[in-house]
Amino acid sequence: MTLNIQTTVNYQYIDETTGKYTMLQGGSSSGKTFATLQWIIVQALTSELVIDIFRKHAASHNKSLLRDWERLLTELNVPHTVNKSERSYKIGRSVVTFCGADDPQKLRGPRRDIAYLNEANELTVEDFMQIDIRSKRIVMDFNPSMMRHWLYELLKGPKADIISFHRSTYRDNPFLSKDIIRTIEDLRIDKPAKWKVYGEGEAATAEEI
Repeated sequence: MTLNIQTTVNYQYIDETTGKYTMLQGGSSSGKTFATLQWIIVQALTSELVIDIFRKHAASHNKSLLRDWERLLTELNVPHTVNKSERSYKIGRSVVTFCGADDPQKLRGPRRDIAYLNEANELTVEDFMQIDIRSKRIVMDFNPSMMRHWLYELLKGPKADIISFHRSTYRDNPFLSKDIIRTIEDLRIDKPAKWKVYGEGEAATAEEI
């Protein structure tokens, strides 16, 4: 089916990645999560895939991620069936499941084609290792965390040459309202350390936070 999708630069980042890993570091409201969900829908419709979407805790999916996901499916008029008990969606020939890294069965479960680690900075390096060895492709997104974090260690280690790293900010999201933009930009004066993280999308030291 043909989808009429309005995308941001984050979608292009993911779609153009040729290696196994895409790492999206972004400030507040940069559109990285929404873009990843859009990309997952397109992949699910065009291939037969097993796709798992991870957060640290399964229950946290309900707060925003599932709402965005279901909103997208509705807006794009994507045919699908839902297994509520498994938090899985059948789209075309693909199955998309929302998982928690706190569930050992999901974390150490069957192999998958794509793993999406939403707010990856909340996961441990052990969580990542278990997901990594069972996944063909991994997309990670996160707000910049402190510079001493396993995510940044990945960029220095043996996987560095196959990680596509991209940084985005609210300026890369043309769909934001003026009120949201003003709230973010007010941090520049009111809370400069928070501005660095949430406005500029840059990692900070513990002292700055």
